[in-house]
Amino acid sequence: MNPAPRNREILALLQTNTGGSFDGVSPWIVESSATPQTRLSTGDYERLLGDELKARGASDEQAKAYVASAKRQLCGAGNCAQEFSYPYLLQSRDGYIHLVYTWHRTRIKHVRFDPLQPALAAPAAVVHAAAVN
Repeated sequence: MNPAPRNREILALLQTNTGGSFDGVSPWIVESSATPQTRLSTGDYERLLGDELKARGASDEQAKAYVASAKRQLCGAGNCAQEFSYPYLLQSRDGYIHLVYTWHRTRIKHVRFDPLQPALAAPAAVVHAAAVN
């Protein structure tokens, strides 16, 4: 879910309590803008996205194209919003939990969790899939 009422800069999971209710549970942040509710300068946004894309295996040319696509959709006059949207959660036959969501309107991101780890401690794998245009 996106817990903020006005933007999609935070993506979180909620786990029900033992009674099956969400009352009193805290969201587990999967991904968040470093500065929610504060837009980044265009230059900072380009560096942030470009660096993460390259760290995940994108070539310089791919990163440039993905950043240009994100800027067209998420940037205004001199600043940009970050966005994590359209989450979909499922459990595979091997028991792992898979979260798939749109990352900055440029790629589909996949995070795999081991449900046997306490409190969804850490993702087992993070993969960026093909671009979304």
